[in-house]
Amino acid sequence: MNMQNSDTGRTPTQYHRNDDRPSWNVRQTMKEKFGDQDLKKWDATGILNVGEQLAKVMKDKKVTTSQIRKFIDELQRLRSSSRLDLEQVKLTKIRLIYAAGRAEKGSAEALKNFEQAFSYALEHLHDKQDFTNLVRFVETVVAYHRYLGGSDK
Repeated sequence: MNMQNSDTGRTPTQYHRNDDRPSWNVRQTMKEKFGDQDLKKWDATGILNVGEQLAKVMKDKKVTTSQIRKFIDELQRLRSSSRLDLEQVKLTKIRLIYAAGRAEKGSAEALKNFEQAFSYALEHLHDKQDFTNLVRFVETVVAYHRYLGGSDK
C-alpha cells in the first residue's frame, strides 16, 4: 500500500528537520481508507495499515508509551464501564492533546498525527460497536509501536 501524501509525494516517515508542518496528511489518508463510514464498518486491513503507519511515525519521532498511557488508560476504563458515554469517549481526546503539548518537537508532531487520526475516528463514532472499533484502532497503533521497538520510557 502506498501511503504517500498526494500533496508532497512523501511517505509518513519523511519529515522536514526544522519544520513544524507534518509532511503526512493523516486526515486525508483516513478519508481515502475509510471514507465517511461509521467506525463499525472500518475493515481490519485498513485499521492495521493506518495503525502501522502511525506507529512507525511515533517510533521514529521517539514517542514513548508513557506519553500516551493516560489516554490509553482512560479508553480502557470507558470500555470496562457498564454504560458507554459517548461524550466521555470524545473527551479522552483532551489527554492526547495534553501529551502532544508537553512533548518535545519531534514527538509532538507524531502525537499530533495520532490526534488527527483519533479525531477523524471520533467524527464517525455513534454507538458501542463504533467504540469497539475505535479501541481496536488505538490498540493497533500501540501494539505496532511496541512491536517496532517503540520505547516504554
